[in-house]
Amino acid sequence: MSAETVVRPSGSKKAAPPPARGRAIGRVEIRGLAKQFGDVQALSAFDLDVHGGEFMSLLGPSGCGKSTALNCLAGLVDPDAGQILLDGEDLAPVPPERRGFGVVFQSYALFPHLTVGRNVAFGLEMLGVPPDAVARRVRQALGLVHLENLGDRYPAQLSGGQQQRVALARALVIEPRLLLMDEPLSNLDAKLRLEMRLEIRRLHQTLGLTTFYVTHDQEEALSLSDRIALIKDGTLRQVGTPEEVYLHPRSAFVANFFGYRNLFRVRVASVRGGRVGVVTPRGLRFDGTAPSGGVAEGTDAVAAVRPEDVEVRGAAGDVGGIAARVEFAEFVGDAFECSVAGDDGELFVVRTPARWTPGAPVVLRVDPDRLLVFPPE
Repeated sequence: MSAETVVRPSGSKKAAPPPARGRAIGRVEIRGLAKQFGDVQALSAFDLDVHGGEFMSLLGPSGCGKSTALNCLAGLVDPDAGQILLDGEDLAPVPPERRGFGVVFQSYALFPHLTVGRNVAFGLEMLGVPPDAVARRVRQALGLVHLENLGDRYPAQLSGGQQQRVALARALVIEPRLLLMDEPLSNLDAKLRLEMRLEIRRLHQTLGLTTFYVTHDQEEALSLSDRIALIKDGTLRQVGTPEEVYLHPRSAFVANFFGYRNLFRVRVASVRGGRVGVVTPRGLRFDGTAPSGGVAEGTDAVAAVRPEDVEVRGAAGDVGGIAARVEFAEFVGDAFECSVAGDDGELFVVRTPARWTPGAPVVLRVDPDRLLVFPPE
């Protein structure tokens, strides 16, 4: 599906009138959205409020339902249940070509036989916008994405990043009520992804459009978003600012998704105030914190800690920690990532500035404030 989807005419050639000025626009309310494909429940009881002008990322693993939610919003998929309101208007009876949304998908879907300028103008021409207005708005859109001097080139003469900018310009030129983007950077290399992330954020700050951005990349979501909606199995697991979801995960799934790579199935041995004592099946004991509550003495739980929050020291003369041995170490640019096996058999991933050689005996320590304990999923 290409970005042209949002600008196909239906009946009249007149462009939809712009939203009324002088009021907050672009507020989206999603209530009880549900969608099933065969035996797969793609969305279930999906509720989300998005403020006008907000950049909202829909984040989650492949197949979690984030693209289905976006396609329901765009009108490309009919939900089985639920309601979507835009500034109080029910979108159910509005066909996709009349919603006035700009959509950018993973595939740029540029017309190879049309110049950059004609690609950007396509939607306006289909809407019956007068030629002089088309020329003016195309110039403005190309200027927004810094391609004002490339309007006469063809897509094959552009880099991947430039083609993505054309796709953005084509979505923006219709002056959309909402901007919807589905994995728009996944076809770019690492350097271009970083450049386009900065470009997308700049455009959002310049235009203030309410934006929905689908991605499975945590770093993308953290860097771009005002808020993040983390989705698993068609349901929302946590919604919050990048800082909230990164620093204060409410479940083991959210913690794992945001870098808590050490997860242990544990039994809760004690609960005293905010401190929770846990024991792994191999007998390793930890003290941790239960940020979301819901754990009780004698119950099963999941303990999670980030690699960088595991302290690694040499074993010589050091007592009181977890005796372990380095299995292998990998240089990752600004640190070393090591796989470390405790003497009891528990495996840890640690991140440390020090170089450790395989086989080196070490002692691990975990700050109880950094070890989070959650009820099992």
